[in-house]
Amino acid sequence: MDRPPLKSRASPLPTYANAIEEKQHLTTRPSRFYTTFYIPVGRRRLVVPLPIPPSIWMKISNRLGKQKASVVVWVFLLGLGWLLLSLVRRTNIGDSPTLVYGREDLRRIWQWEIASGHYPSTRPIPEEIRLAMPPLNPGIPPEKHQRKPRKSGIASGIPNRTPSTIGIGSTREYINITAQPPNIAYPPRVPTGSVADLDVIMENCDFSQQKDVRDCLEVMRLGAGLDVGRHVRRANTDDWKYIYREAASSTREPPARQEPLTPKQQKMLKEGNSDAGLWQRNVLEAPLTNLSKPVPAKPFADLDGVCDPDYPKVFHMFWAGPFNEKPYVAMLSFLFTQNLGLHLDKPDPTVCRPQFWMWISPGPAALAKPNAVRAMFRELADSPWAAPFLQPRFKEIIKFKMWNTTEQLDGVPELKDEWRSYQESFFSGGTGSTSADEYDRPSVDLSDMARFILYLICLVIYSNVDLSRPTAHLREPTITCKID
Repeated sequence: MDRPPLKSRASPLPTYANAIEEKQHLTTRPSRFYTTFYIPVGRRRLVVPLPIPPSIWMKISNRLGKQKASVVVWVFLLGLGWLLLSLVRRTNIGDSPTLVYGREDLRRIWQWEIASGHYPSTRPIPEEIRLAMPPLNPGIPPEKHQRKPRKSGIASGIPNRTPSTIGIGSTREYINITAQPPNIAYPPRVPTGSVADLDVIMENCDFSQQKDVRDCLEVMRLGAGLDVGRHVRRANTDDWKYIYREAASSTREPPARQEPLTPKQQKMLKEGNSDAGLWQRNVLEAPLTNLSKPVPAKPFADLDGVCDPDYPKVFHMFWAGPFNEKPYVAMLSFLFTQNLGLHLDKPDPTVCRPQFWMWISPGPAALAKPNAVRAMFRELADSPWAAPFLQPRFKEIIKFKMWNTTEQLDGVPELKDEWRSYQESFFSGGTGSTSADEYDRPSVDLSDMARFILYLICLVIYSNVDLSRPTAHLREPTITCKID
């Protein structure tokens, strides 16, 4: 008579897969807070300690069996990890948000800037703005007159996203700048009224897309006509031309009839007023109601003269402390590189002469005294580095100006009612560094503040010393400002 099969039961005694596992268990002191699991990986085993007390693990394994208990534990841990990851994504860790406008106001700001011709770019508008209808853009030519990129959007680092803008601006003529005899040894100047295409520059110089610095400098040099020695040997460099001239506005074509909205655009238009997804401050600014009517910038061909009154060519430099060789070299570079016509008896009527404004701070984060302007010019006259630039021949070109932090902050409508609550940070009585080797934090902070104030007052492109990277799309490739 056959004996009945024994019922399977979980033994309370410890079980091991082999002698090595038993030896490891006997030689190591077990913990009361975590259990060690062994995961086979090829011919080896991966040791994974998990925060599960051995007593709880024994109860679960005796109740469900080791295989089912392992599956339950891993599913629980994966779910817990996914929950923690989702909480971390929703929680913004770091600085507090600075956005003070809702999506509707952001959309109005973008539409106003585009209609004013301040977005001469074919790059797509950020998806966070949620513009269902592609706006008309007078800053770029119609699509049929636009340059087709040599690479695809993904290869060039510019994602193909919609919506973008509909170009209704003047056509562009990209210039081949080359030296002409007899001055073939010197690079020529760019023609008056020419504009730099920042899309072409960023396509080759966007270092966030792993662009090479040498390739960027090669494109910049060749496109500006600086390669007079013909050191660059490439088959076709037409795509590297980034300097162009705009045709007169009278040659513009009427905008094409817009296509009907797609289902995606209709959904975006219906849900566009929601602020979901924006990281904003708790207290927002009042809704925008004072936006003026946009006035598109005129092409150079439509101007009455060579200088655009809305875009005066002014280079700014901020300096705090004694006037030394660094600002001296910067001003010499301005004199030697710009088309100033100082050797002529009368200014050239076909050239818009630029200016250089040197902003002098009386001290790090210090209030300007009543006689600070006279004291500033007295110190400049006594300085061997600054005295040459005070000659009358530079009077209309180089201008020294006193940087009064109080007046400048009061001149910014967004700051004039709030900055005084932080005046201890601005006017802390700092004296700067005591040695040239030390880090002068007050002067650096003041120069950063001056830079951002000029951003708000002027239409500025900021260029760093090592390599230029535009911070805004502007019509003119120069630093511009209008300050009395």
